[in-house]
Amino acid sequence: MKTTNNLPYRIVLSTWMDQMQLSREHPGACIGFSIEPTQKFNERCGMGTSTRASIKKIWGNLPKDRDPVELSKLVFCVDNPPTLPVEPNNNFPWGSYAARWITGSIDPITLIIPGVSYCNYDGKPWPNKLETINDDDTLNWLEEIVTLAPTRERPEGEAFQLDIKPNLIKELSHNSDQAWEAIKERDTYRLAEAVNGCRKAINNFSDTYMANGVKEKVNELLGEGVLAAFPQGAGCGGYIACISENPNDRIKIKVRKK
Repeated sequence: MKTTNNLPYRIVLSTWMDQMQLSREHPGACIGFSIEPTQKFNERCGMGTSTRASIKKIWGNLPKDRDPVELSKLVFCVDNPPTLPVEPNNNFPWGSYAARWITGSIDPITLIIPGVSYCNYDGKPWPNKLETINDDDTLNWLEEIVTLAPTRERPEGEAFQLDIKPNLIKELSHNSDQAWEAIKERDTYRLAEAVNGCRKAINNFSDTYMANGVKEKVNELLGEGVLAAFPQGAGCGGYIACISENPNDRIKIKVRKK
């Protein structure tokens, strides 16, 4: 199924630290940015489409006269109402109940706020630190080096499963910070190294990440000369963000700047 209108999509270059079960073990950041809907994308593609549907339901299109941070908070609350169920789960170290159904806040933030955003989490569902870069030089550079490669659409019911390993969460956190520094310096090779480090850390604490052909597609892209490859969403299918100095026949993007 395809979907399109003038609502944006989002790309992440580091993710999953917005999940409380990770950032309670060790603080860390997600990095992502909003892109214009320059073509039809698959519905189950890992690019914030569920949150995008919530935005469409609430407003139709993004209001232009509202603060984007406040809008992203509103959408996060709509996706996570007070009646949201929790389940007993003794595997979580901080108590007998885990808010496992809370959706990550990186989606509304990076869909709604223009530019590229750094969201640092410390055990809570909303970031304790939010930084955004929105200068033309940085965003034009991202448009030049980041493309999308399609994989098969993520099947219904297929979900990401976590096996929390504190040392790998620290590794993910470190690489996320390195990626942010590389973006600030517009250093393509340093960014690619950090993004690959994020992907490897996530892959090592989840058996379901890059499942069913996604890992093979990542290896294929790297073998073709892509500097870094990062599956979107839960990594189960949809699109892979590629960092490269040569876009080849992959999907070019347009970063949302306002």
